[in-house]
Amino acid sequence: MEFKRLKLVGVTFNERQKLLMELENCPNSHLVLRAEPYNPYDPNAVGCYNEKQQCIGYISANIAKDMDITEEIPITDYVILGGGQYNYGIIVEFPLLT
Repeated sequence: MEFKRLKLVGVTFNERQKLLMELENCPNSHLVLRAEPYNPYDPNAVGCYNEKQQCIGYISANIAKDMDITEEIPITDYVILGGGQYNYGIIVEFPLLT
C-alpha cells in the first residue's frame, strides 16, 4: 500500500490553531479526511476532521481536485509543526486509494 504525506492548508482560520494545539497534547488522536461536495468555496474540498468532527484544515485545492473520495480516509500518522511564537501547522499521512 502506498501512502501520501502533505501539509494541510487553512489551519490559521477560525479556531483551527486551538484545535492543533489540542492535537499536540493528544498525540494518538483519530483523524480522517472527508470530501466536502457542498463546500460553498470549493466543491472538490477535502477536509481533515478530528474525533469531535471539527475541521482542522484542508488538502490543498490543486491536490484535492484529483482525489476521488467516496468515504472517509483515515490519517495513519501526523506531525504537528510550530507552536510557541509561530503558527501551528500539520503534516498528515494517509493511504492512497487504488
